[in-house]
Parts: sequence; structure tokens; C-alpha cells
Amino acid sequence: MNEVLWWIAIIIAVVVFFVLIIFVVLRYSRDYQNIGQSGSSLSVLHDRYLKREITSEQLQEMNKELEEKSPEHIIQKFLRYL
Repeated sequence: MNEVLWWIAIIIAVVVFFVLIIFVVLRYSRDYQNIGQSGSSLSVLHDRYLKREITSEQLQEMNKELEEKSPEHIIQKFLRYL
């Protein structure tokens, strides 16, 4: 019985640890977005596209790269392995 309680405590501790990590990452990403930095990369890309400095294929490729590096995408990839 005592061994089972230890395993339950360990599992709860691990779950709480991962929830805290996700909470901190999400909070950081929201703070980052509030500053306006995350949208500026996309707006620069769209401005360059409108000025015909890049093609639509380049825009799509660069947009995909930015999405893959976003905190939300990283968390989703991480949660798939849990």
C-alpha cells in the first residue's frame, strides 16, 4: 500500500511539473505577443510580398517557418509525445 502511494505521488508531481512548464511557456508567449514582436515578422513578410520583393511561394515558405517556431506550435509538438 505504501509503495502505491509513492507511485501516485510521483505521477502527480510529474503531471504538475509539466502543467507548470506549459503554463509558463503560454504566459511568456502571451507577454511576447502583447509587446507586438510576434506579429511584426508576419507584417514585414506581407509588406515585402505587397512590394513584390518576394514571391507567393517564398511568402508561404517563410510563413510556415515562422509558424513552426512559434511557442504554440512547439507546445503542440511536445504534447503529442505525452
